Amino acid sequence: MPQVPPRLPNSSGGGLPPRFVINDEMWRQIGNIGSVIAGDHATGLRSEIERVTSRYLLNVGAAMSAPLLDRRRDQFTRLSRALGSVQRELDKLKIGDEGDFATALIERNLSHPLLDSWKFGTLDKLGCMMRDLASVVPAAETACERGRREALASAQAGLRPDKIWNIWVRDMAGAWKRLGSFPSVRKDDLGVSAFVQLIGIVQSGLDQQYQQHTKTNALSTAVDRALREAAPRRRFPMKAPRIRVAKKRSAHGR
Repeated sequence: MPQVPPRLPNSSGGGLPPRFVINDEMWRQIGNIGSVIAGDHATGLRSEIERVTSRYLLNVGAAMSAPLLDRRRDQFTRLSRALGSVQRELDKLKIGDEGDFATALIERNLSHPLLDSWKFGTLDKLGCMMRDLASVVPAAETACERGRREALASAQAGLRPDKIWNIWVRDMAGAWKRLGSFPSVRKDDLGVSAFVQLIGIVQSGLDQQYQQHTKTNALSTAVDRALREAAPRRRFPMKAPRIRVAKKRSAHGR
C-alpha cells in the first residue's frame, strides 16, 4: 500500500459548500442495479445520496487543501536547529583567550535599555541574560521535538482523503439501509454486489481526484474494509455506588 503523505490536521480551505446532483443518466444506471429501491423510497434514496456525497466533497476538499507536513523541513526542526546554533555560539564565547576577547568587545559596544539601568553594571546583566538563555535553549529544543512527534501523529490521524472516503462509504451504507436494502459485499464469483455497484456509479460522476479504488476488485475490497472499520466504542459513565441510608430509630427504640 502506498504511503499516505502526512497533512496538517487543520485546513483553511473555504468557498461555497459543493452540491452534488445526480443527473438523469446516473439515475438510470442506479435504476439498473438489481436490488434498487423503487417507488417513493427511490426519491428518498436519490436525495440521501446527494446529501451524503455533497458532505463528502466538502470534507475531502478540506483534506486535500490541508498543507503537507514535510518531515525534513518542518518548522519544528528548523527552530530546534536554530536554537541549538545559538547555544553553541554562546558556548564558544567561554573558550580560551579568543572567546574572552570577543566577549569583551561585544559587551563594550553593547547598549540597550534593558542593560543601561542595571545597577550591577552592563556586563553582569548581560552575563545573567546569557545564562538564562543558555538554560532555556535545551528545554525549547525538547519542546520542538515533542511538538514534531505530535504533529506527525495528528497528521496521520487527521485530514486524510482515504479515511474520509471510508466515512462516505459508511454514510452511503446508512442511507441504503434506512431505505430498505442491506449493504453487502460479495466474496464469491457471482458478480459485484449491488451496493458496490452503487458506490462505483456515484463516484464515477465525481472529479478523478475524489475517486478511490476505481478498479472493480479493488473497489469491492475497499468498500468491504470501510464497512468493517469498527466505530469507536461508546464509553458509558460508571454507575454511582448505591448508598444505604440507615433508618432512624424512634424514641421508643423502634
